[in-house]
Amino acid sequence: MMEQQDIPRILYKYRSFQENTFENKRFQKKSFTDGEIYFANHYELNDPFDLKIRKKFELLPDDDKLLNITYQLAKRNGNLSFNSLWEEAKLIHVKNLNEDPNIYKKRSVESVVKWLDAVERGIFCLCEKNDDILMWSHYGNSNMGFCIGYNTKKLMQNLFIQKLELLIDRPLKVKYYSEYPDLKTYVEKNKENIIEKFRAKSIMWSYEKEWRLIIYNRTSIAIQIPEEIVEEIILGSCISEDTEKKILTIQREKYPHAKVFKVEPDDSEFKLNVKLYEVQI
Repeated sequence: MMEQQDIPRILYKYRSFQENTFENKRFQKKSFTDGEIYFANHYELNDPFDLKIRKKFELLPDDDKLLNITYQLAKRNGNLSFNSLWEEAKLIHVKNLNEDPNIYKKRSVESVVKWLDAVERGIFCLCEKNDDILMWSHYGNSNMGFCIGYNTKKLMQNLFIQKLELLIDRPLKVKYYSEYPDLKTYVEKNKENIIEKFRAKSIMWSYEKEWRLIIYNRTSIAIQIPEEIVEEIILGSCISEDTEKKILTIQREKYPHAKVFKVEPDDSEFKLNVKLYEVQI
């Protein structure tokens, strides 16, 4: 069973206020101006390994490979005995290896591609921190952007109301591995196996402290959410005066309930301080 995780009350999304249609940054600004959250396609993710974690079929014991072949044969020849299917599986296994010693690895790689293309899935990535130096640099437009804090409970309730088909009914916490993860079962449709693929990333990404929401059968799509779900707005430390004024104007009109903060570099340590912003009306 997948372990339960304590879900943060607020999850954050770092954004740029500058539009760039080539990089889909129009959705970044619209997340604030139009109250949208964007469920990306897996091709739009910046980690080339994301969702592509595969089961290493080539490392399975021979008996497991044979069992898998037997299972496939049984689906086409249900009237044959297990012993007959097992003997035929052994012949196929030997033939496979004679024709190509790397056949099981190749099939494993191919299965990932088929699996990703079989069902459209949308992914919305969030972070549990609003003061991470690298997140502000990489996703907050080099500290010139902003960050939105979403009330997690209200967000999930709204997605349920909109009848979006979620992979699981709560945010999924990403797990970070120092080595390529070993997915134990060869049964690709096992739900725990699928969930692990969706949340497995290299430890090099661990600074992101990522959580994600995943929907089925819809992808590259913006979903509008109620304004009350936006609970915090954090301004980057290098935000321009013009952008700051625009964001504060929108905040007063659309999100008067939301608290506004601004990030400031600490003068004694390598850290960012998130301070309450005194909005000037």
